Amino acid sequence: MSPLLFASLRQAVRPALRSGARFNSSKPPPSPEKKAQEVISNAQKTAGELGKNAGQLWSSAKTTLGPVVEKAEVLVGCTRTATLQRLGPTGQKVAEAIVPARKSFVYNLAVAREVVKQVYRAELQPPKDIATFRTAYETLYRRAVDPTYWRGIVQSGEIARVAVYAVEAYGIFKIGEIIGRRKLVGYPIH
Repeated sequence: MSPLLFASLRQAVRPALRSGARFNSSKPPPSPEKKAQEVISNAQKTAGELGKNAGQLWSSAKTTLGPVVEKAEVLVGCTRTATLQRLGPTGQKVAEAIVPARKSFVYNLAVAREVVKQVYRAELQPPKDIATFRTAYETLYRRAVDPTYWRGIVQSGEIARVAVYAVEAYGIFKIGEIIGRRKLVGYPIH
């Protein structure tokens, strides 16, 4: 059973399952041929909508990406069978293994992109005004030089939390340093 037919069948049956509909025993149930025809028409309608949406997506991608898409069209311009023939037997097996997972991969990539955007907006986006920076650093400085603050966190046991934050900050600094050097230890000397 093709995934498209299965999806349309599931879409046709889902409303009845959700509503808890019961069949009236006084009325004869619809014939299987009629139900099959209904499912097929729903599948064709869904396929038409998918084709239309894919065409709209492709045209918007062409206008957005411009020359890159034109080059991709030139590279991919040959038919699928010609491309598979060029790949050879091993390439054909790999391509046939990858094709079914392509849609789910693209979908999961889009979902991950949206999640990263939301996390960035909520957690990582830097403040837009200087006053926020100033108050944060003033608070840090006041606490760092105040011995009563340090005494209080030692007595309350929050020193462990502060120590963990310090180790995290140091680790992030070191990782940034390693990335900047492009080496694990030492600076490249040329």
